[in-house]
Amino acid sequence: MLVAKLAVPTAMTVVISGTLALVMTWWWHPAAEVLGERFPWYDWYPFNGIGPVVVGQSVLLLFLGVTLGLLLRRTVAAMGATLAVGAGVLLALDRIRSYLLPTVTVKAQGITEAPAPHGAWVMADGPLSPSGARVPDVMDCYAAEDFRGCLTAHGRTGHWAEYHPASQLWSMQWAETGLCLLLAGALAALCVWRVRRRLA
Repeated sequence: MLVAKLAVPTAMTVVISGTLALVMTWWWHPAAEVLGERFPWYDWYPFNGIGPVVVGQSVLLLFLGVTLGLLLRRTVAAMGATLAVGAGVLLALDRIRSYLLPTVTVKAQGITEAPAPHGAWVMADGPLSPSGARVPDVMDCYAAEDFRGCLTAHGRTGHWAEYHPASQLWSMQWAETGLCLLLAGALAALCVWRVRRRLA
């Protein structure tokens, strides 16, 4: 009975969020060429507003609301709790996003900046020694007139970087969508168990 009742709102959520995601993705593709520097692909927007992750997050929040409604059994309290917990869930997803896929690591000598391609989501970077080992940064060099010369004098001859390339956008989208649907499925199972236990 509960499964049948949840089928309609779930289908509506998928259709509505999927339609919005398609429209926003269609708009974002040409806009990214102009706004990409200000709104890079890995930021909260556009990432949370395009692609399949919109559907995944919407379904997850739907089942979060249903679960809290069954547990609290008060409409207003459940709505408030869904808003608060839902915001926390979205924040948590944003925090773990960079761990969904492996990063790319590159090293290069003779440069002083992160050797990452344009549009990459740089996770970490730092200087290299002549042997290619990672070494601490020399903060005093940032105030020096000859920045590169100062780094070289301190044995910093290159740079390394760990990053997510822009080509990982859709793979990361599908990975997060899968995580959201997995969590939504767990909440749905909890709801079914809760109702059956109450009726037993």
